[in-house]
Amino acid sequence: KKNSLYGLNPAKQEVGDGKPAVIVEGYMDVMGLYRYGMKNAVASLGTALTENQAKLIKRYTREVVLCYDADGAGINAALRGIDVLSAQDLKVRVFHVEDGKDPDEFVKMHGRDAFLELAQKAPPATQYKLENAARGLELNTEEGKLEYLRRAAVILKGLSPVERDIYVKSLAERLKVSERAINEEIELNKTQTARSERPRTERDDEEVQELTSSDTYIIKALLTDPSLTEKLFEEPAIITSSIGKKIEENLFRTYGLKGTYEE
Repeated sequence: KKNSLYGLNPAKQEVGDGKPAVIVEGYMDVMGLYRYGMKNAVASLGTALTENQAKLIKRYTREVVLCYDADGAGINAALRGIDVLSAQDLKVRVFHVEDGKDPDEFVKMHGRDAFLELAQKAPPATQYKLENAARGLELNTEEGKLEYLRRAAVILKGLSPVERDIYVKSLAERLKVSERAINEEIELNKTQTARSERPRTERDDEEVQELTSSDTYIIKALLTDPSLTEKLFEEPAIITSSIGKKIEENLFRTYGLKGTYEE
């Protein structure tokens, strides 16, 4: 299943030249759309969209419209599908049919033109991700705005400069915050991600190994009896290793005392 798409044979005759492939969840959706004259639909047959399926679609078109069910599972499948398709440099748009459980039921209830209208208005993948990131948040509160900006930064950090600029302007207007603040949040997220993904070096290992046995004993004592920090605050040089000093400073912050040490 992960290497094929239901309905691809008739669909590949229809897609291309600006006409997208419409990806739905099941073969019944493909059959339902086909009966109403939409022959550019394919289905991943109940499995999560795979890299091989994305490569298969790319042979025939560079544009894809995802139309999964509007429930939580469908939304999650769409978000995963966006990443898989975008990794193949495919242009992706996404929509859900709210009135009707799935595309097959929707087209039976409302007809071909109504479905095509939804497909044509389907938002680009980035816009869809940003809209989904706002779910469950109160954007009229400071807490809601801050959390939304953190989520948005993850989405926007991988965009091209031009595309990023477009969405930053839109977000700034929507949230009533400066574009500079949004860009700084994006850069902060990129820095944090780079640090977390940075491979360990020999120097990293050396710093971990620098924690001496005496430093280990003192730190254990501090963790056991926090009141000892006050005494240690008066004799900071007793901790000698660089990693030990960092732990020591964190303990001072935790227990309400602060110190400044020179490496």
